[in-house]
Amino acid sequence: MRTDLKYHCSYPESSGFTLIELLVVVIIVGLLAAIALPNLFFQIARARESEARLNLGAIARSQQAFHYEKQFFFNGSNLVDFADVNLAGSTRYNYTGDPSASQLQVTHLAIATSPSEDRLRDYAINLVFDTTAEVYVSTFCVSNA
Repeated sequence: MRTDLKYHCSYPESSGFTLIELLVVVIIVGLLAAIALPNLFFQIARARESEARLNLGAIARSQQAFHYEKQFFFNGSNLVDFADVNLAGSTRYNYTGDPSASQLQVTHLAIATSPSEDRLRDYAINLVFDTTAEVYVSTFCVSNA
């Protein structure tokens, strides 16, 4: 009988990951995603609100230019043709003009189409021409959300 035979293992050495290691990695990635996704959605909502603020600012500047030339504010409801802003392409906000605009004051609104779903706030801007100082005074308002 030969005694120099070596004991051979029937299982080859594995170079892969164990199931426990894979589960730990999946749990860590899931935790990171749970922490990061709410912040990402919050930042997306803030970017959409920023677009509304910028559009209202552009409307206010267009109103100032219109008033400077004609001595009264634009009181039509068709802001798409009035301002140099792509308001027709906005799907998150509806922009409304002030049909009762006067020679000295005008108000514009940016109303969110689905505020609870998108977590968006409404905005308003009021533009007044001060006749004593001959300057434009704008007031910007935001709704509580």
